[in-house]
Amino acid sequence: MSHQSILQCHTEPIHISGKIQNRGFLIGIEKDQETISQISENLNDFLPIDAGAVLGQPCHILDSYVEGSDFLFSTYVKEIKNGIKGQNNVYPIINCNGIDYYLIDSYSGNFLIFETEPVLQAGDVSSKIFEIVDTVIGQNSISDIMDAAVSEIKQLIGFERVMVYQFNPDGSGQVVAEAVDTSLEPFMGLRYPETDIPRQARELYKKNHIRLIHEAGSATASILSVKPAPIDQTFTVLRAVSPIHIEYLKNMKVVSSYSVSIMDDNSLWGLISCHHSTPKIIDFKIRQATLLISKVMISRISEKLKDLSKNAERKFAACYSRLQEFIIQENNLKSSLSKGIQDLCLSAKASGFAMLFEGQLYHSGQVPDREQILSIIEWHQAQPNRGLFYTQEFWKEEPKALDYYKKASGILIAPISIENTYLIWFKKEHRYVIQWAGNPNDKETVPVKEDGQMRRYLPRKSFAVWRESVTKQSEAWTSEEIASAQRVVSLIESSFEKETRQIMDYRGKLNRITKDLEFFSYTVSHDLKTPLTVIRSYAQLLMMAGDSMSPKEKEITKKIMTGVDKMSDMISGVNQLTRINKNEIAFREVEVSTLITDIISDHTIAHEYYKTKIEIGATPPILGDSQLLYHCFSNIIGNALKYSSKVSQPKVTISGVKKDRYVCYKIHDNGIGIPPEDHAHIFDLFNRCHNASDFEGSGIGLPIVQTILEKHKGFIWCISNLGEGTAFYLVFQNKMI
Repeated sequence: MSHQSILQCHTEPIHISGKIQNRGFLIGIEKDQETISQISENLNDFLPIDAGAVLGQPCHILDSYVEGSDFLFSTYVKEIKNGIKGQNNVYPIINCNGIDYYLIDSYSGNFLIFETEPVLQAGDVSSKIFEIVDTVIGQNSISDIMDAAVSEIKQLIGFERVMVYQFNPDGSGQVVAEAVDTSLEPFMGLRYPETDIPRQARELYKKNHIRLIHEAGSATASILSVKPAPIDQTFTVLRAVSPIHIEYLKNMKVVSSYSVSIMDDNSLWGLISCHHSTPKIIDFKIRQATLLISKVMISRISEKLKDLSKNAERKFAACYSRLQEFIIQENNLKSSLSKGIQDLCLSAKASGFAMLFEGQLYHSGQVPDREQILSIIEWHQAQPNRGLFYTQEFWKEEPKALDYYKKASGILIAPISIENTYLIWFKKEHRYVIQWAGNPNDKETVPVKEDGQMRRYLPRKSFAVWRESVTKQSEAWTSEEIASAQRVVSLIESSFEKETRQIMDYRGKLNRITKDLEFFSYTVSHDLKTPLTVIRSYAQLLMMAGDSMSPKEKEITKKIMTGVDKMSDMISGVNQLTRINKNEIAFREVEVSTLITDIISDHTIAHEYYKTKIEIGATPPILGDSQLLYHCFSNIIGNALKYSSKVSQPKVTISGVKKDRYVCYKIHDNGIGIPPEDHAHIFDLFNRCHNASDFEGSGIGLPIVQTILEKHKGFIWCISNLGEGTAFYLVFQNKMI
């Protein structure tokens, strides 16, 4: 078939058929000239005048033929032309050859179109219609509303089958309510392909809301025109039926068909579709009434759908509120989001949720594995449009998703305006069966030209139930879920922005405090060092007095000198800590083996740790500042040597290990250990352990070590038991910062 063109159903120009159904006649009036520019050739079936005789004539030629109470055709044309309707009827009733007809007007470009239809309904039907409307309004569920509407319309028009046919987003439709004679097979729940009501037919239903085919295949009347271009019949009521649709109705064994558009705002929600096996005309006044019932029905359905939507919004809003509370209580966005992961999942009707935040992945419910989630993010980053994205069938967008479609057929991915941050909701596969009215894939074609170069599809002959199993597809993402996801995104972004501002404020305050502290530190150290030097000098002079001092006086003087030395060390330590915090460091590769050897040598000579056994294992290099690293290791190794010096066989072990992302050093001694009550405070400034009173120290060494590690983006911890020694672990990043 590739060498031939296919004439699609949706390309058929059904709005310019050039013919009308024969239950009435058509008159087209050119507005400016008020002349008869179009006339149906069946005019003489209704009036004692030939169509050709009036074509091109002034419209008043019909005044003596088209009669009515206080009615003159040419006057009515002027009223319509000037936008003035008759006072008694929306559509006047005229008499042709003794039979009453409605005179129905519409526009077609610069033409006024008048059509006639027989009056079949005597008297006023408004009271009956009000009763029907009350019945429909009184229903409480969507299904009951539709059932009431189709039942009442069936009684009103007398058709054998009346259905509510709802359109799907893809153009296909499904019977969602039905009132049918017991002798007929029900169509309830059946789905029909998009081609059964093709695109251009749906467009006509949006504009002209009532369509009656009183007898499919009956004789039609051509429209004669003074101009060669066919008239647009979009808004006419007698427009002839497409031959393809006539064939379709015959295949369904339907002779008379009637449809009423169900419009939700400006969208075609569906149709009230009616079938009858014999010819049947519905009075135009009754058809207008069914249109009213359709409007009432969709209005009530919309109310119920809004109620359902509000209930869904309330559920999502509750999750949003809990998440908001987490953010307020935690005062830390990352922590609050990780704790509120369940509410994030529930903020859409999802089976799983994943969040990538600052490089860390969190998840809840049924989700693909880590690498698959990261590949979804990579896929999204490669798309031209990187905004909010959602689908029921992700595998159609990303073939890799076939590996995890059972957990994630549907995804809703929302990037956050925070670097490398994403929210992803997942919907698992939702398997179900569609019952089609006939196989939608069966498409026969026949030639429409003698040369065989053009073919058209044939309407389906079989409407036997054909079942299709739908797999690899999730339930659809609702508008409430999408709105909820967008609201969560806004909450996170605004919270992050607020947190960022707070951090900047804190940094500003911290910088000011640091500067004040530096000034205070330098001032205090300068002001204290002078009197301390004087005190030490006097103490030295007193010591030089020799035998003139009693032993107790000598002891007191020595304690004064020790206290002065200790205070000087503390002042020097504070100055050193201030300098470490202030200065930025340049990272270089430092050979730790040389550094450790120098430190051990210095401490051994200074404090005579000659009996301590020192074991040095692997010493991988560290990226950092060599001077700061010397201070760091000197403090830890010095403490290990000091606090193990009084055991019978002192021993210190030093070793390092290098991994892909970090270097870790362990310094272990068999000394006095750290009491449990002191573990939480060993890095506090000037803090000393309760069992360290027999050893010299200022309590500033470990805070300096911790500060140096933080400057290197590393960290430190220890494991210690009282009387069993201490092990310190120093971790450094194994990459350039």
